[in-house]
Amino acid sequence: MTMPRDDVNEDIVFDNLTYAYPPLTPERPTAPVLRGISLSLPPGEKAVLLGRTGAGKTTLLLSTIGIVPQRTGGTFRGRVVVCGRDTRHTPVPDLATCVGYLFQDPDAQVFQVRVEDEVAFALENLGVPEEEIARRVDWALEMVGLSHLRERAPAHLSGGQKQRLALAAVLAMQPRILVLDEPTANLDPVGRDTLLALLTLLGQEGRTLFLATQEVDWAVELVHSAHALHNGTLALSGRVADVFSHVDRLTAAAVPLPQMVELRTRLAEQGHTLPPFLTLDQAQTILARHLAPPYPVSQVPSSSPSPPLPPTLHLPPITAPDIRVENLHFTYPNGVQALRGLSLHIEGGEFVAV
Repeated sequence: MTMPRDDVNEDIVFDNLTYAYPPLTPERPTAPVLRGISLSLPPGEKAVLLGRTGAGKTTLLLSTIGIVPQRTGGTFRGRVVVCGRDTRHTPVPDLATCVGYLFQDPDAQVFQVRVEDEVAFALENLGVPEEEIARRVDWALEMVGLSHLRERAPAHLSGGQKQRLALAAVLAMQPRILVLDEPTANLDPVGRDTLLALLTLLGQEGRTLFLATQEVDWAVELVHSAHALHNGTLALSGRVADVFSHVDRLTAAAVPLPQMVELRTRLAEQGHTLPPFLTLDQAQTILARHLAPPYPVSQVPSSSPSPPLPPTLHLPPITAPDIRVENLHFTYPNGVQALRGLSLHIEGGEFVAV
């Protein structure tokens, strides 16, 4: 991703952006959080923003919706252009019709008394006709799988459900660009996979996606390009496979590596030169082709002797009681049935994960 040449034909443009937050006191100026960021995303691009905590990812994302610098103040040099509009001078509500922003903490943008009210709120403020609001609310809730909870209070949703509700409110605005700050940070594996499937579908519809995450394994399955920040500068930028081929530079920038990249790196240290791979499917294909054993598995030579086991540690006996749960039902005051006929027996001394 090089310096943009034509702002009109790009969805997001960062043109030599340098930004510093306001100082706490006049005599103590703050150092820039971002330094000379130049990057452009064409329509339909799926891009991931990488970097350790404090690298400037959230600040860069907030500049796409004008919150930086319109609401934060500070020192802002360069330009950010989204949908052909300069974010310094375009009101934040006007940008919301083109770019939808999902915050890391869903509680920061969920505040209505009912789920469907949350999705309709921004549309009502823009004066969208009632029939169109109803249509968009139905569509957005269906997209995120919350249609059956439209009457529920957001405060009674799980963390993952709140995240999907916040996304539904963004989708109802029908923006052509989605900017997401750590969208899976509060999700369990099932919720993460559900969100990945939804973002994949939205990407296939032609929307531009720009997301920041520390969980790179799922991101590499979705994006086209990757951009790594280090100390406020753009350390690496390009197609995702090329960026993750620079393992040493990513490690120096404290960027987490996908597990498959770590696997290839370890194999390279053992003398195996392999084509690059990022996903499990790619790894299976490449490893089966290049690392097939030259002899039957039954003839694999034994490995070096295992080191001796440490001496047995004798601890005093502990008498732990059994735990028994029999046919347990529980319903919250709001009517949500959490447990249905649960029976469980844990013997004393067992280690159990739920």
